[in-house]
Amino acid sequence: MPDNAQRIGYHYYPNDLHYSRQDLNAWLPVLASLSARWLTLRGSANRAIPEDFLSGLMQAGIKPIIHVPLKPEAFSARDMAPILSSYARWGVRHVVLFDRPNQRREWCAPSWGRGNLIERFADMLIPALHTVQQAGLQPLLPPLEPGGDYWDTAFLKGLLTCLARRGEDQLLSELGIALYAWTFDHPLDWGMGGPERWPAAMPYRTPADSQDQRGFRIAEWYASIAQQTLGHVPDMYVLAGGAGMPQASAAPDRQAIVSILQAILQGDLPDALQCFSFFPLVADPGDRSFAAAWFERPDQPRSIAETVRKHIAVHQKRPSAKGRTILWPIQHYLLLPKSPQALPAEVWPRIQSLALAAQAVLGFSPEQARIARQVTLLGDEQLIPPEVEQDLRSAGSQVRRLSEGFTFAHLHDSPSSMPSPGTMQGVTHG
Repeated sequence: MPDNAQRIGYHYYPNDLHYSRQDLNAWLPVLASLSARWLTLRGSANRAIPEDFLSGLMQAGIKPIIHVPLKPEAFSARDMAPILSSYARWGVRHVVLFDRPNQRREWCAPSWGRGNLIERFADMLIPALHTVQQAGLQPLLPPLEPGGDYWDTAFLKGLLTCLARRGEDQLLSELGIALYAWTFDHPLDWGMGGPERWPAAMPYRTPADSQDQRGFRIAEWYASIAQQTLGHVPDMYVLAGGAGMPQASAAPDRQAIVSILQAILQGDLPDALQCFSFFPLVADPGDRSFAAAWFERPDQPRSIAETVRKHIAVHQKRPSAKGRTILWPIQHYLLLPKSPQALPAEVWPRIQSLALAAQAVLGFSPEQARIARQVTLLGDEQLIPPEVEQDLRSAGSQVRRLSEGFTFAHLHDSPSSMPSPGTMQGVTHG
């Protein structure tokens, strides 16, 4: 997969209610079909996202970014430390605390109205970032509202200046910046070139003949501010973004989304930008974002999801008579048999062990398996018919079937007794 495609991400539900094993099993094939490499998850200060959900994502090659949208006055290092340490122990790297501190609604009324807002936020942020850092996670600045009640570029510059002035050199050496990036209904080149190209743009005032950071190019403005303030550009992570306005309640513009995807795949972004997570992948009925969601349920994609899938497929290079290079959204897919009975819970640890050893995506969908370079069939021809195998080969995938007579009973064997990807019987290649 090209390096630029490694930036593709999605924002999961805008709540913290969907982290069961069933949720993981349902969404992993969907995420694989969308070439997801990042997933923004809404976290809580009271409980951790389950380890098996996070492990399942990471085993599938998807990096979780956990966003805990605390109010500035609500942070407790003592309460959060055990959760942060657990995340680090499980392999998570990115946890973001706080959300839009440049917005009035995130503060108690008396606090917002007092002076030195940035200094007072730094008093709360620095202990939080130290707690994150001590847990073994990357410290990340929280995302700001583009524009915002306190202009975001001014807030960011003031905050970075404050951290440098207070001598937080070790913190700044590891610091990353989380951000939001919507088009605000502007064309994708709005604000391109940052403040160097648009010096007339000022906080709260953008002249008619100028452009500002409120658009897809916001990362260029943040990178310029960081370079001027710190002398380097930290890693940046778009937690949520897309076409239109923040927290949109209408279906997104499909052409605008495709244009954003093209920009990502073509590398038309600052080098420091690690990911761009489209918002929202899915939302519950009744949520403000439900109409804008790409899916109603895992098996009910809306047109935007199908458009993106097709666009990603176009960017794959399938085999040809000229033997050109083949690029695949998924490198290895473990295809499980479709069964009228739900898989017993006790076999999942063994299946996960096999997936981890093979660094593969697990799923039940032959259609989604077609976008994988290599597919391992977990079952004999009675469980997974030969026509499925033939269809996968016709799509250009390399197909392997895990030894003759395979049944789920084999999953109760120790992982060391299971065939490795290189020693499976009946190996065939497309």
